[in-house]
Amino acid sequence: MSLLEKATIITTPTAQSNGKLHSIKGGADADFDVVRDSLATRVNAEGLIENISVIGDEEITNGAFARQGSEIADNSTISNLGTAIMTKLSPLNYNATSGGGESTIRPRLSLNDVTQGKYYRIRVSGSNQSGNVNFKLYNGSEYVITGNDLTTDIDLYFKAEGATFIAFDGSDSFNVDFTISLVEVGQFWTFETGWSVGENKAISDGSGSVPLTDLVQSNVFTSGSTYKISLQIEDFVSGNLQLQNNTTDFPQSNGTHVIYYTAGGSSLILRSLSFIGSITNISVKEIIDATNIPRIDYTTGEGVILTEPQSTNLITYSEDFSDASWNKVRSSVSSNEIVSPSGNLDAYKFFDSTDNNTHLVFDSQSVNIGSVYSFSFFIKKGTLTKAFLAWNSAINQSVVFDLENGLVDREGVDVDSSNIEDYGNDWFKCSFTHTASMPNILYRVGTYDGNITYTGTGNDYVYIWGAQLEELPYSTSYIPTSGATATRFADELSGAGSTDLINSEEGVLYADISALADSSTNRYISLSDGTQDNRILIRYGTLSNSIGVYVEIGNAPQINQIIAFADITTSSKVALKYKLNDYALWVDGSEVYSSANSLVPSIGTLNALNFSSGDGSFSFYGKTKTVAVFSEALSDEELTCLTTI
Repeated sequence: MSLLEKATIITTPTAQSNGKLHSIKGGADADFDVVRDSLATRVNAEGLIENISVIGDEEITNGAFARQGSEIADNSTISNLGTAIMTKLSPLNYNATSGGGESTIRPRLSLNDVTQGKYYRIRVSGSNQSGNVNFKLYNGSEYVITGNDLTTDIDLYFKAEGATFIAFDGSDSFNVDFTISLVEVGQFWTFETGWSVGENKAISDGSGSVPLTDLVQSNVFTSGSTYKISLQIEDFVSGNLQLQNNTTDFPQSNGTHVIYYTAGGSSLILRSLSFIGSITNISVKEIIDATNIPRIDYTTGEGVILTEPQSTNLITYSEDFSDASWNKVRSSVSSNEIVSPSGNLDAYKFFDSTDNNTHLVFDSQSVNIGSVYSFSFFIKKGTLTKAFLAWNSAINQSVVFDLENGLVDREGVDVDSSNIEDYGNDWFKCSFTHTASMPNILYRVGTYDGNITYTGTGNDYVYIWGAQLEELPYSTSYIPTSGATATRFADELSGAGSTDLINSEEGVLYADISALADSSTNRYISLSDGTQDNRILIRYGTLSNSIGVYVEIGNAPQINQIIAFADITTSSKVALKYKLNDYALWVDGSEVYSSANSLVPSIGTLNALNFSSGDGSFSFYGKTKTVAVFSEALSDEELTCLTTI
């Protein structure tokens, strides 16, 4: 029998659903209940940062404006005058000729199946031209084409304002064969003033007066449900595009942009506030659940169960560095220059200037004196291979990062700690932690060329994305913001186990785990009766880089042992064997503690496996590859095998 066959509960980063982390052994009683009650991000198996959620089907129809109706040009009426003659040669193929002098709008082909107010795409190709061909298209209000000689093909989008026809100037002498195609476009959308349809996009010219400047699709939302709205802005010139439903502006830049929206009505309303540009790939998908889905994270390339404490990103525009909250000092930024760690084309290029000084982008923050803050940025090398982060601007308050080799190049003496993490595709998450000594601090990212102060070229740059400031002694997973601070609540895992799966009198609690940081806080994984009266647990404790074991039976402490460890942020395989007067803690293939004088709970006492102390306190925040329970005490040989790296 293998060791895994002896386990009664095995949980790995394998399967999750709404509010559940499913165990691979032990059945439904072995599944964890998951509570977070907020959005959260993870790194997915493709290495991209994403909001963890269950997403519904697409709610938008024709979001890329690529849908075309059936061909309607063939149901048309020829109107000739005098010697001006149009002849239908075959479906969609015509000849037009004129002897000259009769009319400027004959011969004419009336397009009978157009509907006033709708948009159409017309394509006309000419051949065998002779004489002075003068092609025209009338949309019911005005000529939208005139004077075209059909030597090049016509491909035009237009709005029908009434009776629509094509014609030739019959006062000239000419002959031409032509093919015509006419299809409806822009279906399912309402285009108010300033909006029109182009090839695979909706176009706004910025005209019109609010509130009659909307692009609308009806019957999209269910009131009270939350949705992910994304769209792509192209050809941006100026103005604002607003999700009118909640008056949130999209960034004023080309690229793919996302807004989360809890619906208060049924229609999607995109409002032009003098917006000049185009949009496409509009998508609306309901977030069926995003708040309590366990996070299986692949930051290191290997899946782990990620559990983190509550944290707030105090930066209000974490991805939009064109916003006025980001001060550009002797620098400039350019949006949507490269694919970010999210997989979207939304990272910024951050240029230096020609000044002999620092070259900065910074955000001013009010902080609590004496509190510890962590500031992070995703940075990628450009023409420059180093960059720095700083609080305020002194050299002692900065950290220089080597973006070529993924190293901290230099750390100022006023910085508590710093870190650089590889996120693939030459992106690094650069971060530092410091203790606030003043109430207002400028959090900065700067270019670096041998020094934080240097004479720039105005053309050298790095790429930036995803800024975050947290009141924590270490940096946590990315929390995106777009106009306000955002909070991710704590991940809480509990409720696994039963008296059938957990033997109170003997067994093994096993975990392959690592800490988020050496933060000197209690973080427990426990077997218990749901209280602190009876519990057997593994923990990271308040002592730096330590792993411990704690046992309490009938509210009487039995074991409280702390073991020094090299680095708790690296993964370790930990097994706690418990049996009457036979306890042992094994870490990475070695026994590091034993006790021959300790009690165990009475039969049927332990019934819960939790990522906490047993009653919900001291939650385990870290990265978990496996947690398992064995209903019998394993031998030393088996424990060696189980915990060997």
